[in-house]
Amino acid sequence: MTDDDVCAALRSTLPSERMKAVQWLLDNEPNETMHEALLDIANREGVPQIRRAISIVLGKIDSLKDDDFDQFQDAQEKQSDIALILNELSGIIRHEMQPAIGWVRYSASRELADFEATATNRAIEALRRRVDGLSSLAAAHRLPTRKIVSLSEAISACISDEYRPSTIRLELIGLDSDEIYTDPGLMALILSNAIHNAVEASRETNEQILITCNVATDAFWVTIRNRFSGTTFDYSGVSPTGRTSKSGHRGLGTTIIELSSRRLGYQFDLQATGGTATFSLRGKRYG
Repeated sequence: MTDDDVCAALRSTLPSERMKAVQWLLDNEPNETMHEALLDIANREGVPQIRRAISIVLGKIDSLKDDDFDQFQDAQEKQSDIALILNELSGIIRHEMQPAIGWVRYSASRELADFEATATNRAIEALRRRVDGLSSLAAAHRLPTRKIVSLSEAISACISDEYRPSTIRLELIGLDSDEIYTDPGLMALILSNAIHNAVEASRETNEQILITCNVATDAFWVTIRNRFSGTTFDYSGVSPTGRTSKSGHRGLGTTIIELSSRRLGYQFDLQATGGTATFSLRGKRYG
């Protein structure tokens, strides 16, 4: 990103875009010439958490002028600060919006006959999922906190009770032990979004989704395959626009997957041909 691109993103009306720009500045070396523009943006920023994050970037720029500054220690502290800010932002999005959505649902259910079958109910559910997605997007920026988990159990925990039991088949191949060293929360963001995409995309075909996971000595793989009604595509075509011709694959979900995978150092791919979509995730078994 150029300095102009970053400043334009920081002036976006979308908090998630502004936070992504701040995160980019924290992950990269900020240009000293941006100090004045960032100061102006910080003074105009209405979200306290984002304003605090911009202040951290400004402090990082100031620190470049100090020859005695301990850069490694400061970087660690700044990463911890931004992780706390993003966790706060994730909670704020969810806690501020969910009660309001619940009240709209309650009111509409009292005023509309057969509410569950109405377009109003579907619109409210779509809004709820969007709020959950924005909250997850903020959470996806945080630093990993890794521990040993079972890969098959991590996948099973991401298969929602809302899905019919016959919808998904899980197969484990490889070693007797499927333990991996990962951040359970970030891993859940990847898997739950990938599984949800597959379920939504396969509704029209009504065919089973196959999830396979393989754990080797040094690496692991997860593959999710489903049938869909759409055209051939790959992730490089999805990423710039955030959309595909396939129902159920939307930009927010793939953005969350991309951010979480990047945090964990994993590689993923999403492509389809011949009416079958394939999502694959690969990473080191022990970090």
